[in-house]
Amino acid sequence: MKSPTTLAIFSVVAFSLLECALSQQTSGTPTEVGTFESQPTLTGSSGSATATTSTSTVTNASKSTDTIAPSSTFTSSSVTTTTSTTSSALTLPTVGSRYLDQRCGADIGSCAPGLCCSRNGYCGYTSDHCGAGCQNTFGGCDDGVEASVYTACQVPGTFAITFDDGPSVLTSGLIDYLDRVGVKATFFMNGYNWKNQGTGNPINTIYELSDVVRKAYASGHQICSHTWSHVNLITVNEYNVTYEMSKLNRAFANILGVVPTCMRPPYGDTDSNSRKVLKRMGYTVVTWNVNPVDWTPANSIDEKYLEYTYQTGNTSPLEGQFIALNHDVWNSTADFRFPNYPKTLPLAQRAIEYLKCRGWRLVSLPTCLGQQPYYRSPNPSDESCGDSCLV
Repeated sequence: MKSPTTLAIFSVVAFSLLECALSQQTSGTPTEVGTFESQPTLTGSSGSATATTSTSTVTNASKSTDTIAPSSTFTSSSVTTTTSTTSSALTLPTVGSRYLDQRCGADIGSCAPGLCCSRNGYCGYTSDHCGAGCQNTFGGCDDGVEASVYTACQVPGTFAITFDDGPSVLTSGLIDYLDRVGVKATFFMNGYNWKNQGTGNPINTIYELSDVVRKAYASGHQICSHTWSHVNLITVNEYNVTYEMSKLNRAFANILGVVPTCMRPPYGDTDSNSRKVLKRMGYTVVTWNVNPVDWTPANSIDEKYLEYTYQTGNTSPLEGQFIALNHDVWNSTADFRFPNYPKTLPLAQRAIEYLKCRGWRLVSLPTCLGQQPYYRSPNPSDESCGDSCLV
């Protein structure tokens, strides 16, 4: 016999699906789901808490990118600082620019955009490079500007489905499902998947699943950074922030031939110093405002699914602006490897069917934020700071 709690959850789930189906019958033509955003040509080698932000720290139960294009100020409460209203692509440096860890100064040259020339003549992103003694003739210096943190879509009526912590052995099947139902998602990827750390799992880094990264990119899904090793950015110094981002940039450059300019900080945490580094590196930082807490094994798929209905059910699909946090490393969320097994549908499928039924326009991050795809060409800075950053 099922417990009263189980029966109650089943009743709520069944009612939500029935309510959605009835509303769909009377709502006219369904809202188009999924908009394909063209990607740069792939040239790489084979191989539940609503998010809150402040000017100092973004704190979340789990998991943040900015452009260097001309900017204006949003009045939306879902953006914490100044953010760009134009393309997110980085301005490519002029010929002769100096890059991360390279020397700069008189008779040497100036640092590329975003980089500061330190007192001792090295290009970098930290306060040691951009603070006291910074040579503003040969690069930028600390202007106090931090990366903006988006917690919600900026285009009314859009809903961005995002997945953190991959790629994993589940990601390929998830991509196949998303492609079948016409949904473009966003993948915030790690270089060294945190679930594999210390386990002896042969799939140690993003390179072992480079074909999956290319598959997601070629299918039109947005790829973003989630740091190399899933480190909490408020617990490390600016050199470590630079290292975590640069090392993953190098992997993306090798695998895709492009580098994403969007990122989400693990656990949603940033502080002023890390946001300054991310700003200088050209990132747009994105968290979320829908959290089904799918990373909690104690919760059933029904309970995780109900979080979607609780957190979005009272909002009109014509006006709402949601970014949902999911993880493609959990079987309960993203295991599509075995058709018809398990009999319980993965959370990703149940949530998407519910949101489509309600008429939401499911899009990837650039469409959600009203931007172009978040990619730039690789540059020599992506090959630097592998072991240490010079000052």
